[in-house]
Amino acid sequence: MEDLRASARTVLDRVQGLPGGPSVLELAAGRDDVELIGGATRDLLLGLRPRELDVVVDGDAASFAAELATRLRASAGAPPDRLETTVHERFGTALVSFQGGRIDIASRRGESYPAPGALPAVHAGTREEDLARRDFTVNAIAVALGGPRAGELRTAPHALEDLAGARLRVLHERSFIDDPTRLLRLARYRARLGFEPEQRTAQLAAEALAGPALASVSGARVGSELRLALNERDPLAALAALADMGVLRALPTELDFDRGVARTALAMLPGDGRADLLLLACLLLSASGRVGPEQILALLDELEFGAADRDRAISTATVAPSLLERLQSAQTPSELREGLGHA
Repeated sequence: MEDLRASARTVLDRVQGLPGGPSVLELAAGRDDVELIGGATRDLLLGLRPRELDVVVDGDAASFAAELATRLRASAGAPPDRLETTVHERFGTALVSFQGGRIDIASRRGESYPAPGALPAVHAGTREEDLARRDFTVNAIAVALGGPRAGELRTAPHALEDLAGARLRVLHERSFIDDPTRLLRLARYRARLGFEPEQRTAQLAAEALAGPALASVSGARVGSELRLALNERDPLAALAALADMGVLRALPTELDFDRGVARTALAMLPGDGRADLLLLACLLLSASGRVGPEQILALLDELEFGAADRDRAISTATVAPSLLERLQSAQTPSELREGLGHA
C-alpha cells in the first residue's frame, strides 16, 4: 500500500500528459475541492492509461464544465476538435468530450435508492458520502488536484489493499440489489483488470443473480452495460466473464457465449466490419435453437439496441449455423474462403 501512496504523488504528472489534463489542472489549481476519482485514479495508480478523466467538485458541475470547455478552446496550439459539453441536471453531472478525449465532471453527492433497481435519488453530499456511493472499493479512491492537498489520497475502507491485491469488493451488502447493473460491471472489470471478486462480493453477486435482481432494472440500463462489454478492448474476455458469472443466463431470454465460435468468427471479420455486432450475433446464436425470432427481436428491443444494429445482428445469427458448418468442415484456406463466400 505504501507503494500505491507513493505512486499517488506522480498522478498529477500523469494527468498533465493526458488529453485535457493540463486544462483540468489549471482550473483546479486555485481550488481545494477538485478531485480525480473513480476509474481514472484507479488506472493511473496501476500505471494504466485511463479512458477518460473523472472529476468531482463541490457545487455546480455544469459551471466547472463550462469553464473547462472555455480553457480547452483557448489552449495553446490547436483547440480540440468536436468539443461538446453535455449537462445532466438530474444527477448533477456534465461531460466535456472532444476528439481524442472526454472528461466527466460530477457534483459531490450522496445517493439513495427508492426501490431495488431504480435510478438513485441524489442530493448534495459530503466527501465521505461521495466515496461511499461508488460501485467497488478500487473505484473509491480520490486524488486532490489543487489547493494545499494537491496529490493527496482519500479512500474508502479497504480500497488501497484491494487495489494492491487485485480484488473487487462492493462497499455495502445491498450494492447489487440497489443497482443490479453493477453485476455486469463486476464482470467487465474482472476481465479488463484481471481482478477477482473477494469472497463476500462473489457471494452477494451469486445471490443477486439467483434472485430477481436483473429483472428489477430497466432493459435500457442492462443494454447499455452489455454494449460496453461488446466494445471492451478484449470483448471476448468480457463476454466470457458475463457467461461464467451467470449474468447472460439471467437475462429475460437466456443467452450463452461460446468463446471458440466467437474467436473463429472474429478472425473472418472484414477490416471494416463491426466486431460488436458480430459478437452480439454469437450471443443470439446460443438462443436460436430454443426460442423463435420474435422473442429474440423482443429481447433486443427491450435492451434498446438501435433498429439497424438489431436487424444486422439477427440477420447474422440467422445465417451463422450453416456458415459455421461450412467453416468447421473446411480443410484448406481456399475451402475456408469458399465457405465464407457463400454466407
